[in-house]
Amino acid sequence: MSAYLQALSATDPENAKLVEKGSETESRAIRQFIDLLAHFEADQLKEGVAGMYAEDAFFRDTFTELNQAQEIEGYLVRSARAVDRCVFDVHDVAENNGNYYFRWTMSLRLDRYKDQPADLSVGMSHIRFNQDGKVVFHQDYWDAANIHEKFPVAGDAQIRFSKKRFDEA
Repeated sequence: MSAYLQALSATDPENAKLVEKGSETESRAIRQFIDLLAHFEADQLKEGVAGMYAEDAFFRDTFTELNQAQEIEGYLVRSARAVDRCVFDVHDVAENNGNYYFRWTMSLRLDRYKDQPADLSVGMSHIRFNQDGKVVFHQDYWDAANIHEKFPVAGDAQIRFSKKRFDEA
C-alpha cells in the first residue's frame, strides 16, 4: 500500500505537471487509453503500452503492483495471452482535478473454459496523465472473485471460503 500512496503523492495534481484540461493532448490521451482497453490482445498491447505509459508509470490492480512501463507491458501482454477472449467496454469517463475515471465492464473467457459464456466484471480505472498525455498513475478497481473461482483448486477454495465467511456474517 505504501507504493500506492507514494505514487499518488508523486503524481498529485497540485505538484505534478499533468495534462492540461480541455487540450488536444488530453483528448488524445483519453482516446488512446480507451483504445488500449478495447483492443486487449497481446500484439496490440505490445505496441500500445509503450506509447501510452510514461517510463516510470505506476500500475496496480487486483493481482499486481508495477513501477515501470516495460513491466506493465509484460504483465498486460501475459494477461492477454492467458485468456481466450477479453473485451473492455468503456461506458463513461469522468475527470476531477487531473484524475480520470474510466468506468468499464470486462467480458472475459479463460482458455480452459472456452465452451462457457464469458464472465462479466465491472470496474473502474483511476488514471493520471502527465503533460505529454502519457499514463503516470493507473489503479484498477474491479471484482475479480468470479475469475478467481476458475483458477486452480487453491484459488477456488480460497474464494469460496471467503464468500462463505462473508455470507455468514
